[in-house]
Amino acid sequence: MRCSFDQYIGNRHEIKKNLEKNPALRPFFSEILKKNCYPESDFDNLFRQINLDTLGSLIQQVRIKSYSISNILRYFTLDILQEILQVLLLNFKTLKRLNKDLGIEFSNISSMLSKTKRDALYVLQETLKVLELESNLAILNSLNSLGITFSSISSMLTQTSHNTPHALQETLKVLGAESNLATLKKLKDLDIKFPNISSMLSGAKSAIPYALQETLKVLELESNLAILNSLKGLGIIFSSISNILCRTGRNAPHALQETLKVLGLESNLTILKKLKDLDITFSNISGILSSSGCQGPYDLQKILKVLGLESNLTTLKKLKDLDIIFSNISSMLYRVGSNAPHTLQKTLKVLGGESNLATLKKLKDLGIKLSNIFYTLSCAGTSAPDALEKNLKVLEVSILEKLTTWKIYDSYISYIFNHELPRAGVRMPDAFEKFVNRKINLYCNSQKIYVNNNHDNGMNETLHILTNTLCNQAQLIDKSQKNNSEELLSQTTNKKVMQVETTVTLLDHNYSCNTTDPILMHSPLYHQNVMLVDATTDIQETDDDLNILEDRDVNYILQRHDDINQLLEKLPGNNIEDLLSQTHN
Repeated sequence: MRCSFDQYIGNRHEIKKNLEKNPALRPFFSEILKKNCYPESDFDNLFRQINLDTLGSLIQQVRIKSYSISNILRYFTLDILQEILQVLLLNFKTLKRLNKDLGIEFSNISSMLSKTKRDALYVLQETLKVLELESNLAILNSLNSLGITFSSISSMLTQTSHNTPHALQETLKVLGAESNLATLKKLKDLDIKFPNISSMLSGAKSAIPYALQETLKVLELESNLAILNSLKGLGIIFSSISNILCRTGRNAPHALQETLKVLGLESNLTILKKLKDLDITFSNISGILSSSGCQGPYDLQKILKVLGLESNLTTLKKLKDLDIIFSNISSMLYRVGSNAPHTLQKTLKVLGGESNLATLKKLKDLGIKLSNIFYTLSCAGTSAPDALEKNLKVLEVSILEKLTTWKIYDSYISYIFNHELPRAGVRMPDAFEKFVNRKINLYCNSQKIYVNNNHDNGMNETLHILTNTLCNQAQLIDKSQKNNSEELLSQTTNKKVMQVETTVTLLDHNYSCNTTDPILMHSPLYHQNVMLVDATTDIQETDDDLNILEDRDVNYILQRHDDINQLLEKLPGNNIEDLLSQTHN
């Protein structure tokens, strides 16, 4: 009879009791076996052959996770699982030593053995034999002293499968050679970390030892060390270079040599210096070219040519003056790869257009973080230039100028773009346009609050406070609690929404009870039946309620500002002086 693990132990109280002695055991088996069904006799054999107490100690002391076993055994019988666990138990001391002395996690070993299928048992045994050799342990200790951990070695050998033992042995042999240890020491002094080297070689599989040796030869050349020194002086670190060549595999040595050749050219060093003066870091350029592989050196040359054009440097300078940093642009073009030069040129052409620069300047004057406009096109890739052009048309200066006719909206516009837009999940032009139309252009097509300059200045201040307290307080919270901004912002804005909503609703209630011409009769707030606070009120709906007021309602409020001041003073912490203080701070 076949059954699942949970069904099996439900009928085997003694085994269940033994599993519960060590809290790590039951979830360990449950995760590996999941809901698959096996013959009861196979379960019986598994738990008869395995010492659960020893296995529990192994799991805890060596920190063996269930996913590490599953990584080796994608499809298996309980007999194979039993054999794998027995191999681990027999090598308890070796695994414990590797973990305690060298920080080698079993997950690092299992990642190399992924997809070994039927060879899993043999490959695991042979791999552990390689790792327990004293000569290899000595090499691993030497590498540890240079800050090179086993995880950066195993990451190169991921999915080496049945070739793992041989590939691992040869890789350790390369790394243990005196000349290579000397090279690795020089590279460490240049802040070149081994994980950046291994990331380029990832994917080479059984060719790793050869590719590693050739890569170290490239890096030990004096001419290349000189180039790396020059680049370091410009703030260009090796990780930015290796990012371009990530997973180049066996072609990494040639691609690295060509990349250093490109970066070492005087003309390109001059361009890089100009870019540095504009606060453009090479990491943003490499992000665009990330994982370009063998094509990386050629794409890099082309993109430097684009960035070196005087017209583009002028555009970049204008953008910098608007507080638009290059990372805002590169985030849209992340991993564009071989299309990067052409796409970047088109993007800079869009941003350099006079009308678009005017739009961006107007947005900045409104207190809008321009990075949020670019955020909506994050990872847009080759479609970024056209998408950006469309987004900027949505925010044409003519539209923004209409909005700023009503000064009372300035803070609200800023609030929408600086706080709501990053959380709105808006992606690409159509969604962006829909968002803007809903949140801003609504006010261009509806009746607006108009505060006549001839009205009492005190009441003008009061209305301004009622609509903008929420926005200003949210901004203050965002600055002071950056790490927990989303949670704190939600809590604080909800509180402020309630306070402002309560204020206006109190006014509504007060005058509707005492006059035949109730205040806010035609606004959405009137239909809330003077409920002081609805804790479930949506922020967006509240924003709309507070802003879509008819002129007759506003005029009615203006005529009674003394009474309004008295009502406001009755609300804890919301008297006029406090609100003015909060707003102007």
